[in-house]
Order: sequence, then C-alpha cells, then structure tokens
Amino acid sequence: MTKKYLLPSALAVMLMASCADEFDPEYTVEKPVDLAKLAELADYKPLKEYIDRSAHPTFKLGGALNAEAFNKKLTEYNVAVTNFDEVVAGNAMKYASCVDDKGDMDFGTVNTFVTNAVNGGISVYGHTLAWHSQQRPKYLKTLLADRVLPTPPGGDVQIVETEVVTQSFASLGGWPFFNMGFAPTLEAEYATVTNATADAAFWSNQFFVADNIAATEGTTYRIHFNIMADGEYTLHWVMGAWGTDLGAGAITTSTDWKDITVDVKSTAEVGGVHVLLQSADVVGTYHIKSVTVNKLEEKKVGGGQLIMEKYWENIVVNSDMEGEDASWFSVKENNGEIKTVITDGVGKNGSRGVKVLSNASPAEDWDSQFWITLPSGSWLEEGAKMKVTFDYKATQNASADTQAHGAPGSYQHWACIGSPNFTTDWQTYTNTVTVDASMAGAGGLGSIAFNLSKVKDAVVTYYFDNIMVELEKERPAKITVNYVENSDMEGSEAKNFVSRLPGQGDANVITDGAGVNGSRGIQITSKAGAAQDWDTQFFIKLNEFLPEGTPITVKFDYKASIPASADTQAHGAPGSYQHWACVGSPNFTTEWQTYTYNVTVDASMAGANGLGSIAFNLSKDKANDVTFYFDNICVYQEKEQDVPKNTEPLTPEEKHDTLVWAMEQFIAGMMDACEGNVKAWDVVNEAIAGGGNDEGFYTLQHSTGNDPDGVFYWQDEMGDLEYVRQAVRLARKYYAQSLAEKGGDDGKLLLFVNDYNLESDWDNNHKVKSLINWVKRWEADGVTKIDGIGTQMHISYYADAKVLESKKKAITTMFKLMAASGKLVRVSEFDMGYVKADGTDATIDEMTDEMEMEMEAYYKWIIEQYMTIVPTNQQYGMTQWCLTDSPKGSGWRADTPVGLWDLNWNRKYTYRGWTEGLAK
Repeated sequence: MTKKYLLPSALAVMLMASCADEFDPEYTVEKPVDLAKLAELADYKPLKEYIDRSAHPTFKLGGALNAEAFNKKLTEYNVAVTNFDEVVAGNAMKYASCVDDKGDMDFGTVNTFVTNAVNGGISVYGHTLAWHSQQRPKYLKTLLADRVLPTPPGGDVQIVETEVVTQSFASLGGWPFFNMGFAPTLEAEYATVTNATADAAFWSNQFFVADNIAATEGTTYRIHFNIMADGEYTLHWVMGAWGTDLGAGAITTSTDWKDITVDVKSTAEVGGVHVLLQSADVVGTYHIKSVTVNKLEEKKVGGGQLIMEKYWENIVVNSDMEGEDASWFSVKENNGEIKTVITDGVGKNGSRGVKVLSNASPAEDWDSQFWITLPSGSWLEEGAKMKVTFDYKATQNASADTQAHGAPGSYQHWACIGSPNFTTDWQTYTNTVTVDASMAGAGGLGSIAFNLSKVKDAVVTYYFDNIMVELEKERPAKITVNYVENSDMEGSEAKNFVSRLPGQGDANVITDGAGVNGSRGIQITSKAGAAQDWDTQFFIKLNEFLPEGTPITVKFDYKASIPASADTQAHGAPGSYQHWACVGSPNFTTEWQTYTYNVTVDASMAGANGLGSIAFNLSKDKANDVTFYFDNICVYQEKEQDVPKNTEPLTPEEKHDTLVWAMEQFIAGMMDACEGNVKAWDVVNEAIAGGGNDEGFYTLQHSTGNDPDGVFYWQDEMGDLEYVRQAVRLARKYYAQSLAEKGGDDGKLLLFVNDYNLESDWDNNHKVKSLINWVKRWEADGVTKIDGIGTQMHISYYADAKVLESKKKAITTMFKLMAASGKLVRVSEFDMGYVKADGTDATIDEMTDEMEMEMEAYYKWIIEQYMTIVPTNQQYGMTQWCLTDSPKGSGWRADTPVGLWDLNWNRKYTYRGWTEGLAK
C-alpha cells in the first residue's frame, strides 16, 4: 500500500490553488512535498488570467486531456475549466476511437465531452479528422477488397471467357490494321468506313481488325465487335491465317453502339490468326471502336466459388524501380551505347523511373530505343501469353512502335506489343499478346524494344515507370513449401544450418568441397571421448515454427568418415529441447546416401510453440573422431493450392469513391455529434514525410508495405492532393449541416493542418517549408481553403548550451516561416522534456528545482517568441499537451517531466514559466 501524507489543514487550505486549483477539499500526496515551493506557487492565478485579451484578442490557451476523465467532472475537469480557454481530447475524437473493425460508429463519448466543455464555459478543439494512424485498416481494406463475382447457377461447370487479344482504337491510339488496298478513316475514338457505291465483290475492300492470335485446335473463340452505323448493314467477317480459314460469316449493325458476338471453333493449331472485316457491298457509314477475341473455357465450380485455374505472374524484377537492380531496363540514345538506366525523380509521383531522350534529326525510328529485358533463362517461346503493363508519358505528344528482340539490339520482328501513344500526362498502358514464331525467333523473345525516334523535328524525352511483364501460368493443384533456404548450400545463406561443438558457440559449417561431387556442403567433426551423445550437434533450423499436425518430409544426402549413427531430436530454437524422437536415426557410411523421412509433427515434437529445428546428436561414437557430411537438405511440405474466389479488383475510380464514402461517414457522424460547437479542427494530421523529394520539398507519408497495426494511408488510394481536398470539403459541408437547425452555417469553422518536427534544426526547418508548400498545392484548385497550420512542438530543454542555441534558432525560424504563410498559427501539442548534458533524457526522479527552473525559462522564451513574431491577427493560440508529468509505463514520453503539474497535481515551476510568457 502506498503511504499517504496529509498536509496540515491550514497549509492545505492556503495551497489549494497551487495543487488542484481549488477543487480538492482533502488533498493527499504520495510522497513528502516541498512546502516552500508550493507556497511560492500558491499565489499564481489560473493560467488563462495572464493573457492580455486586448493585445491578443483571438488567442486561445488550450489543454489536452483524456476525454473520459474529463467527463467524470473531477480533477481533470476542474483544472481544465479553471486554467484553459479550450480543451483537446488526446484520443477520443480520432477515427479508431469512434469506429470499430466492422465500420460501426459510436460518438457517445465525443458528444458528452463537447457538452461538458460547453457547459463549463470553454471550447473544444477537434483532433483529428484525417490521419494515417489510429485507423481501422481491417475495415477500410475490406472496403477496398476485390469484389467477389457470383457463381452462376446450373450444374458444376461454367463457360468462362478468357481474353486473348483486344484491339481498341482509344487505348492504342490508332487502329492496328494492315492496309490491304483499303484504309478506314481514323477518328478520335474509333475507325470509320464510308462507301459511296456498292461492289458485289464485298471482299474488294477488307482490313484487319485483330491480328497475331495463336489458335488452339478444338478451342472456341468468341469475337466481340463494338460497332455502330448510320443504318442496318450486313458486314462480312473472316477469322483465319494465310491459307487457313477457321470461320467466316456476317454481322448486322444498328444505329446505336452495339456489342455483336460470333463464335468460331478452331479446326487447326495455327499462329498468326487474324480477323478481317469486308464491306465493299455496303453503301453507308459504320464505326468500329474495339474488337476483342476471347477464348471460351470450361471451369469447375466447387464450394460456391469458381476455381481459377490460371494466374498472372510478373517476371520483371524491380518493376517499380525503387530498388538498385537496373538490369531489366536498357536504353540507347541517338545510336549510342546500350546501357542500363534508372533515374531518381523521373517516375510517377516523383519516384525513380526510366528517362530516354530522342535526338532532333534521327535517321531511323530506332535511333533511340528503350528495352524491357526479360530474365536470362526465361525468354519466351512461341505460344507464351504475356500481359505488359507500364506507366508512361513524354514531353510532347508522340508515338512509339515496339519490336521483338532477343537480347537488346538483337532484332527479331517488327511487331510486338502495339504502338503506345504518349502524351504529357501519365497514362497506363496494358496489352495482352501471345508470342508467335516471328517474335520468338530462334532462341525466344528476350526483350521488348520501343522505337523512340519517330518524331523527326524535335527532341522528345520519354518516361517509363511501374513496368510489369506478366505470364499466364497454370495453377498447380499442390505446391511444395521448403522450410529451409539455400538447400544445396551453393549460396551464402547459412541461417538454417547450425553446429555446436563442446565448449563452443554456434558456427557456420558450410564448407567448400564438403558436398556431393565436390560441391559446398556441411562438415562437422565429433571428437572421441564425448560425455554425452549430444556433445556435438548439428541443427536444421526451420524458417518457421511448425504446429502439431503438420506433415513434413525431411530429405538430405549424407556420409561420414567411418560408419556411424545419429539420433535426432525435436527442438524449438536450436538447443531448446522438446522431444527425444524426431526424424529417425540415420546410419552413416563412407559413401554418399540419400535419407528420406516422412513424419507428422505431434504434440511432443511441437512443444508449446511448434517444431523450430531438428537436432542430430553426433557424439554417439565415444571412441573415435568422426567427420559427418550433409548436403541438399530439404524439409518440405506439400500443400493443397488455395482455391481463390472468382473476383475482380475494384477500379481506381471505385476505390477512390469508396474511400470518400468511408471518410464522409466518419466526418458526417463526428460533426453531427459535436452539433456545431467545435469550430476549429485538425482536418489533416501528420501528412508530411521526413524525406523524399517532391520538387525540392518532402513528399507526403505513404505506406511502406510493412505498416504497424492501426495504420492506413488514405492518400495511397485517393492521391496526395485529393485526400486532403476531400477532408476539407466534407468538414465544411457537414459542419454547415450540423448547424441547419440553429440558423445555418455561421462561417466560424477553422481548419488546420497539423504536423511534428516543424521546428527541426537538423534540416534547416525543411519540414515546415515543405508543409507550407503542400498547403499551396492543396489550395491550388481554388476551392480548398486551409485556415491554419499547427506545430506540435514535442520538444526538450537541452543542458548542452550549444545544442539549445541551435534548437532556439530553429524555433524562431519556424515561427517566422509560419507567420509569412499568412495562415493562422497554432502551437498544437506543446510539451517539454529535459535532456541532460550527457545526451540522455532526465527521469522525473532525477529532476531538481534548478533543472525545472531552466525549463521554466525555456517555456517563457518560446511563448514570448510566439507572441512577438506571429502577428496578432494570426495568433490562434497554444495548447499544453501534457498537463501532468508522464508516469512510468505510459505510452507517451514515459517517466518524463513534461507537465505543468506533477503527478499529484502540484504546480511546478514550468507553470510559472507559462504565466510569465503569457503575461508579455
């Protein structure tokens, strides 16, 4: 039990104001207090009474606290309403506090908090509407998940269309036809055919509408014509290759755009299949927007889900170009040297990408080229189906043909993946192609070349990013999972192989020449005279702990210098014994053998956390030195392949609209709960990253792909500009709606962007400069209005005078920059620790009155800087984030003297620092 000390009653009455600000009738503390210090601070008035309201008419003094504690109307409530103009809830108004993992919302605590504050005569500052932390990723990612397509009724077999090729005028920028004495007119989004007279020989004008199809015997193909005309006309079509007709027929047009389909069953295995339209016998005009050829397949239906038997696998390493490997991307400029290249800042959104310059007067279209290089050993043979996707733009409108090459520069065929049309805006190009004999050449398709010198009268710069070449692959019924890396030991990875010799620690025992046929392998020698069978051990350490019920196969090659045997044990980590029996007892001879053992992990092998390693006891022969050899070690499991659902991803537009909806639900609910009483908000919190480069400024924060729990970046799907603009739009819309019954929008809503490290001295205040720049960009649409900027200022006093001086200069610079922005300036989350001369943080128990007075002077100086530098009409105010010191074990600056009151609500000298700063 904590011993309590009761102050003498007379002194307790005198010091009430310094303790709990006149509200605790029987005040107790957990340790003896400095009565002289309490007496010294007792005469100070509540903090807000020190503000000169005539000199600083808009200044609000804020205090942050726990909303639940405030709602109890005890000490926190009394201190807040006595000392502050405004309160901020530390967590209660954040997304995760009001929204659960199912998306259900509860604003009850918020409504009570706001009501109690209003009734107490103070305002509430809203924190926060849009942030990446303290979110509900499980719920939000569920909203963005691929939509599950319904399984059609009727039996257990479904006919599914799989795309073979799509020829779209809009996406390819020009109809990919081959002129056979007749050429359609190319319009903005389609090709047009007009015949003034008719010719009974309807084939006398014909042209390709699809090409380069590899047809399989017995397979049915469905052709989709997206077509319209100024009348109902009969158009003739043919599908086939030179010398081989697979099918022919007629379609009838209408005066509306119409998807007309025909089916053709291939009677031969043939490449280079095309689709032609023939229409010389038509008098009139028709338009073609796209032609798609799909393959019809039977798919099994089971468990209410469609089994997807094929999938796409990307074979390009470093597709986003953020890694160091540039071997997949080669360029040649003006017939120069072929070289690999990735450049910082030229990709989409300022990321890394490829940049290629053409020359102004090229002799040939291919003087400047860019290659997507496929992995060596994985060149594509005839019949391979690939889907090529990339982002691209150029400094002016231009087009590029593509060629099939072996190695870059080794030409094989003039046609490959179409002819992308470049514009000055980023676009995404996608084309699905089946490799034919001409593209594959003798050794296979090894690279895709882009001819970038088609513009002859200007220098054009071309940009590429996010390049993928995906191959269509069959999904195996089972997959093999090996729990050991570098099984053949030819690589450098040795984490799965551990040896322990008597008196020694773990050792890397992969040795050159110790494996089968002189390869690398394991070599371990046990010495004669061992006390226990396990004095010398070898461990196969698994990549993960295997639970009870896991079936595994252990397989390896092995021999020894003399005949010997070894028992095996089940361990957790190597040396953490779990059971004496594991994968049998291999008998070693002087010749290489292969050992195979099948076992299902049982409860004794799994222990509490699972089987983590397999131990071999190598000291059973007590009389002789024995050298043991191992190679080609695998511990694997065959797993049934998961049956994925029949799904399709949401489009970018759908993802955007879905997240806007989710954000809208939260902001609308929050504004409704506050009933128009909360008139200032952190509309966006902590948006700016501490690195990256966006036109010389820091980028916004984005997902790293390895985010901690509770983190979800709205900007990842909505965009850096859009997510802020939407948050501002929704906040203003629903604030106004919340006042509908009170006479309508009062025009008093203020929206702030809030961030940390704006006072950074290590980067010359680059973060606050970046934030101000981003505010300009967010407001550039002429609609979005951000009223103010909040600087958190979670800082420390430094006993090192040189360090402190640097920090002071950066704080002064920050206030000047914020003032120059013209926005309201708010110190939003002000608290202060103490860093000792040795560079370590002082704990609460280490603090002396002298150290506290140093902090007092620093608080005073910072508040005076704010009052002096920031113009009066831009002064929103300052908020103390920690009212009391932070206790041990706290999630925020634990055991740190960050408060104006101590843990027993006694005033500290830092309280006096605030009064002196505010009184300026």
